[in-house]
Amino acid sequence: MEANSNLYLQTGLSKKNTIIYSALLAIILVLAMFTYSFHVFFIGVTAYIVSILVEYLFAKIRKTELGHSYLLTPIVFTLLLPPTLPLWIVGVGAFFGTFFAKGLFGGGDKYIFPPSVAGVLFITISFPAFLNTMWLDPGTLETVTRTPINYLGDFANSGYTFMDLLFGQTPGPLGVTFRLPIILIGLILLILRIIDYKVTLSFIASFLLFTFVVNMVAPDTFREPIYSLFTGSVLFVAFFIASDNNVAPLSVLGKISFGVGLGFFTVILRHFSAYPEGVIFAIIIMSAVSPLLDDIFKPKTKEVI
Repeated sequence: MEANSNLYLQTGLSKKNTIIYSALLAIILVLAMFTYSFHVFFIGVTAYIVSILVEYLFAKIRKTELGHSYLLTPIVFTLLLPPTLPLWIVGVGAFFGTFFAKGLFGGGDKYIFPPSVAGVLFITISFPAFLNTMWLDPGTLETVTRTPINYLGDFANSGYTFMDLLFGQTPGPLGVTFRLPIILIGLILLILRIIDYKVTLSFIASFLLFTFVVNMVAPDTFREPIYSLFTGSVLFVAFFIASDNNVAPLSVLGKISFGVGLGFFTVILRHFSAYPEGVIFAIIIMSAVSPLLDDIFKPKTKEVI
């Protein structure tokens, strides 16, 4: 029987590649811990404990093996969180993402929506003050209410430089501000073929293109493409979430279309929605569209990489 939805064709990463992937992301987590405080460590531990407990309970109920994807989901979730987030909210987000976006779909590598993003989105909507206005300045460790993404139309008055954006010297989620390490780790994963380049490159290219076009039309509203690329979570999502084999379509054209859709919705949502971090919503939208893209482009079953 031939399945036409990626929900049934997913295989995910091998155990070896999952360990490599998680270890590389842990480098960013360590950078965040040294930049902010030891509270970052407890955020990560809380996310892992809650996520693993939920996955373990589902595995026991279904009488299946726990698998190894539990190594990756909590760390990606952690890196999307503010450094000041209370641990109980961390637990709520980890539970929601693992239970509703992962466990209910079969657990392990069987899911449509990225569990990490689903968890972040839930607590962003439920506790907006904690997720949108309580950041830490990495230089002074003082609480600030704005990040560079809030200065998309007025970067000159933000007080930040491009080098600040590159080396993690701006407020933001734990992992997404360290953009040079993100790029280097992303390239390593691409070279090792642990992630697929098609979605990542099509997302980044389309994001730059759409930003360039709208910047030409409304330069006072939209920032130039490179600056926009290095603000917010675009690079982090492009390398570590959009490339998820369990979320992206299976065919080449499906992957490219998926990336282009991400670029389009990210630009639109970033500038016109109430949440400037539009990429989080864009990945949920395109994850829902992913099975349709598989139907349109007739994917082939993919192998474990």
